[in-house]
Amino acid sequence: MPHCELRWEMPSKEMSRTAFLLVLAVLLIVTSLIGCGPAAPTVTTNDATDITADSATLAGSLDSLGGYATVDVSFVWGPN
Repeated sequence: MPHCELRWEMPSKEMSRTAFLLVLAVLLIVTSLIGCGPAAPTVTTNDATDITADSATLAGSLDSLGGYATVDVSFVWGPN
């Protein structure tokens, strides 16, 4: 599920509570319809080292879980 962010700026004029709640409800409905999810985790990968015909040393780090409580992290490697 992709992450998305909807932004809305309050108008400079005073808005009624009912109008504000209506706008909020519409934003929530749009968010659910387009399939927004938590922010994606972020990772950093480093260059492979000690490369031979059948092995290599891979390194990287999980920088942020994004909006998830846990994530699975692994490497997939092969020819470009």
